[in-house]
Amino acid sequence: MSAAPKKSFEPDWSRVRIVVVDHDDDFRLWTKSNFRKRQIADVFSTTQHDDALHFLCRTEAPIALVALTNTSRKNIELLMKLRDTSSSPCPDLPIMVLVNKGEEMAAAKAAAFGIEGVLVKPISETEFVAKIAAT
Repeated sequence: MSAAPKKSFEPDWSRVRIVVVDHDDDFRLWTKSNFRKRQIADVFSTTQHDDALHFLCRTEAPIALVALTNTSRKNIELLMKLRDTSSSPCPDLPIMVLVNKGEEMAAAKAAAFGIEGVLVKPISETEFVAKIAAT
């Protein structure tokens, strides 16, 4: 007797807002496209961490995707600001870190800020959506 296949969990995307902070225009467009197919409430996409903080101050989002590189400190500063319990609009916001293949060391810096996980680009649509849904 075999077990029934496990169903994958998909949230009600129409209630989900995602913040994406990444300088990779193609990835931000790809992310928006993938979630629009799922009728997501909103994908706020920016290259500027100040824009992301401003958005999070006025809109509740259940997850943020923040890109990191081995050479840039800007988005590490964003993680620090998001986790600052005295001034952050959402210090408990789940954060997934995005890194390019070969730059996984950048994610090690982010671990100190309580991230939910790491997504290594390139990533398949199926794996990407599944990891976001599970967060």
